Amino acid sequence: MNTITVGGVLVGLLAAAIVVVPWWRKGGGAKPADPLAKGPAKSSKGRNWKALGPFGSALSFGTLCALCTGGLLGQAAHRLGQGSDTLGDKLLSTLTGSNSPAVSHQGLAMLQPGGAVVLILLMVGIIIWWRGSGRTMRRDMLLGLLSGITLGPTAGLAGLAGLLLAPAANQVGAWVVGLL
Repeated sequence: MNTITVGGVLVGLLAAAIVVVPWWRKGGGAKPADPLAKGPAKSSKGRNWKALGPFGSALSFGTLCALCTGGLLGQAAHRLGQGSDTLGDKLLSTLTGSNSPAVSHQGLAMLQPGGAVVLILLMVGIIIWWRGSGRTMRRDMLLGLLSGITLGPTAGLAGLAGLLLAPAANQVGAWVVGLL
């Protein structure tokens, strides 16, 4: 189980803000209405939620990696979590003089074999997506991975993803394995 501190959460929130704040300020990536386009008119005021797809998928992947019991993905998530804790703790103590207590959720479900199958399938999908994407999308994916690893196993509202994703991945994985 990864132990995340307030400093690690700070790093995860900063990574998420780097992606979400510009998306929000630009109107969520919505394209202006094209007067020559056929079909129903689209409003320029709506948000293009698909623009957050790379960030959200990597966020889910990072959360599931943080819930691995071991292996390469679990160890990499653990080390990245430790690095973000160290960086965030240093930021907090240097800038504000505050300490950084642990905020990990101890009751999170870990991935079972079926959930591990889902994690590997998600990893393959993200790698394929990564290879065909541009620089901005890759940045969003890396920041989503960092946010998922640091925010997924926390005890508060940010940890809701960890509480929901692991059982869902375990259920879907058990169904996939049951088909074999």
